Amino acid sequence: MTDGTQHDKYVLTSDPNGIATWKTISVPAVQGIFSGSGVNIPFTTQQAVWLQTGANVVLGPGKWKVDIILLLQHQGTAIDVNTWMWLKSTFTDSPTSVTPVYSDFTASNVLASQLFSGPAIPTESKNAILQGSIILNNTSGNDKTYYLLIGDRFVGGTQTSGASLKSVGGTWGENSIIAYPMSN
Repeated sequence: MTDGTQHDKYVLTSDPNGIATWKTISVPAVQGIFSGSGVNIPFTTQQAVWLQTGANVVLGPGKWKVDIILLLQHQGTAIDVNTWMWLKSTFTDSPTSVTPVYSDFTASNVLASQLFSGPAIPTESKNAILQGSIILNNTSGNDKTYYLLIGDRFVGGTQTSGASLKSVGGTWGENSIIAYPMSN
């Protein structure tokens, strides 16, 4: 169909009345919501527990690629050159649950970032980013809210009392959850 608005890499779309127009290809994305202060995570021994962050994303039925970026900021006691933390994130489908929603994962269900390996640092001066993707498959037939969990951590080196990660999953401007629909 040629009407003067066609262009290379455009697609023909229609409105509810069947009127067709040429438009650029776009992928509808869903943005997650960060509310609250997140959670503080101490630099202590390994804990195989998950914590609710207060962040969530609402996804319609189908398969979704969910990209997550979280700012990780040190607070409190300085950590030494040998101290590091391995931290993971995942999703649950209840605002009070700390159990991942394993039935909705179609690929890896966690993200991880090794943190704070390097020279000793003074208080409040080092940041890192936890970044990765999770594939979720909402088979419920309805919109579903997924709540971001953080935890299942391992701390190596010196166990530093008084040091922690500050407000993980809170309202930092760097934080984002963006979901993109995938074909089944």
